[in-house]
This record gives sequence, C-alpha cells and structure tokens, in this order.
Amino acid sequence: MASRFFARTHAESSEDVSEKTVEMRSPLEQLIATALTDQQVWVEDVEVTGTPGSKVLTVVIDARTGTEGLSLDEIATSSQVVSDALDAYTGPLPEIGDDAYQLEVSTPGVGRPLVRPHHWQRNLGRTVEAELTGQPGRQRARIDDVDDTGVELTLIIPGAKKGMPEKVGERAHYSFDDITDAQVQVKLKQA
Repeated sequence: MASRFFARTHAESSEDVSEKTVEMRSPLEQLIATALTDQQVWVEDVEVTGTPGSKVLTVVIDARTGTEGLSLDEIATSSQVVSDALDAYTGPLPEIGDDAYQLEVSTPGVGRPLVRPHHWQRNLGRTVEAELTGQPGRQRARIDDVDDTGVELTLIIPGAKKGMPEKVGERAHYSFDDITDAQVQVKLKQA
C-alpha cells in the first residue's frame, strides 16, 4: 500500500502556501496540484491505498479563501479536472501504474486538525480545543485573529459547576509552534 501526503504541520509549510514545494512532492502529487492550479483550492492530501487491481486514489481539497467550505459543484468540478488530467497522462500513472483505480475527491471535514495558517484563517470566530504551551491540559478558545506568526485566542473557562455559564478568559497570542492537536468544536444550531 503506497501513501503520499502533503505537509501536515505548520513547520512543514510556509505562511502562504499549503502544499509542499515542487521538489518535495511525488510525481502524482505534482500532476494533481498542477491540474488544480486554476480551481482556487488547496490540495490538502493525496493518498493511494488498496491492492493491485483495486486501488483508491483519494484527493482532499479545501477552499483557498473564505470561511465556507467548498460546494458540491466545486468539488465535482475539481474531481472532473483531476480525472481529465489523469486520463490525459501518457504512460503508467505514478504510484498507480496501469492498475485500475477509483478516484475520490473530497474535503477534509470538521474533524481535521488545524495545522496550517489558512486552516486558522478559515475558522476565525469559531471555538477550538487544543493543547497550548503554558496552559494545563486541553483548552477551549475562540479564534480572534491570525497573522504570519500565530493566532490570537480568547480562552473559554468552563462554569464552576455543571450547567453554570462559561466565562471569557484572557486573550493571548500563541505562535503556531505553541499549539498542538487543535480542532474546531462543532456548534449545532438549535431550532
């Protein structure tokens, strides 16, 4: 089972670029990223799994701008662009060869860890749970601002007892290197 991934931590990516540099990408990653250049998406992940004859090529993409996710039409268009590029490739596909494969193009979903600056930017105003250097255990915080070096977070302090309201804690700047295992907390709307 072969598997290739794009950068997964801030240390592996620059402030403005989600993908690895051309030299760090596999030939398959390069082919897919090049095909999607005009689609205004980040290529978050490329993975080949399965066995010969039943391989699955999974491409995970996300919107380059805004705080909303990609629409189904945008995902379908990107999927068609990738499919066309793979079909037009002459010779065996890198990492796939001449084997049959199934192409899956999707978005990361809400469970994706926030590891790149644009992940944080896309979630401004939302609540995250993360490990923060200098704070005990996992902390809940609201994302207030994002810059080239890190994020402004306002800590959320749980009520003293169950059912008591939360309190707003201190607002502080945390460098990307001081934040680990950060995930957006899904807030369901009540009818």
